[in-house]
Amino acid sequence: MKNLSIILNAVLLVAVAILFYLVLSEPKNEESQNTIINEDSTTTEQSLKIAFINTDTLWEKYDLVKVLRSELESKQAQFKSQLEAKVKGLESKYLKLREDAPMLTQAEGEKRQMALMQEEEGIGQMQEELAIKLGEAEDNMKRKIKANLDRQLEKIKEERGLDMILDYSTTSSLLLADSTMSLTDLVVSQLNIEFNEANKK
Repeated sequence: MKNLSIILNAVLLVAVAILFYLVLSEPKNEESQNTIINEDSTTTEQSLKIAFINTDTLWEKYDLVKVLRSELESKQAQFKSQLEAKVKGLESKYLKLREDAPMLTQAEGEKRQMALMQEEEGIGQMQEELAIKLGEAEDNMKRKIKANLDRQLEKIKEERGLDMILDYSTTSSLLLADSTMSLTDLVVSQLNIEFNEANKK
């Protein structure tokens, strides 16, 4: 009986020793697994190449933007001048009607007033048409700039093996970025070279 007790104690001692060994060796396995996982995730992160451009700076420094903006402002000034001339002419006609009113019959006064009201409606319509034309000119300007920018970005993306090029500006959802990832100066420079070479021809 005493021998059985000694054998059981020895077996229990061995079992406890094995359990201690297993428990103490488990965290090491987890650490090595975590290291492998971290290494894998780092590799994945490093394989994704991202850059950005500041479109606010692009709009400031791209020569084509300056030229198109100047053309748009010139068109806007021209439309404004046309409208002001029409409004001035209409005001003169209203003043003339007021002067002539005492000498006109009721029918003549009403006829001239009706003509002036139609002219006023025409000016309102003209204002709407000019606003539409101005909006279309602005859309065309943006489309032209976007086409040039897309072409240049595609070229740079291929050259540098980039996966993504983001917009970093006051209106973009990108809040903060490392300046070393910026392609702004390069893109602006390439676009201006392209623009100036096209204008030499």
